[in-house]
Amino acid sequence: MRTNTPRWNYFAYGSNLNFEGMAGRCADAVPAGTATLEGWALTFRGVADIERAAGKLTHGALWGISDRDLERLDRYEGYPSLYRRRLVSVRVGERVVGALTYVMDDDYRGLPSPYYYETIERGYEQWDLPHFALEEAAVRAHAVGAASEGCD
Repeated sequence: MRTNTPRWNYFAYGSNLNFEGMAGRCADAVPAGTATLEGWALTFRGVADIERAAGKLTHGALWGISDRDLERLDRYEGYPSLYRRRLVSVRVGERVVGALTYVMDDDYRGLPSPYYYETIERGYEQWDLPHFALEEAAVRAHAVGAASEGCD
């Protein structure tokens, strides 16, 4: 049975960190705290994504979401064609909890639009996440994109 009561943990690492964006998409969402995902790195494929990376850490936030919110997130994330859902274990303070997140299948690398990047940046500020992690992902995406553009 579908419910409007938060019953899923959702790990956000990109545009869904932004409180205003989430309020517009997921009216039932409840912020549950900052979270980290070990063994994964933030990257950009035109939009935010994460990829397996030993020794890396992805900073993000945990939301409690309802069935209705999950349906809306699926549409926003282009599930199942652009992103697929994945169950991950994230650290929230001293606890490790299971959470849903979205991961792309594409290997494309590219910088996000300035507006999209600023949306994520605002989310980082709202959650008080370390800004260097976002900047590192943008630098890596720029370097990979520049290198691939130089190939014939």
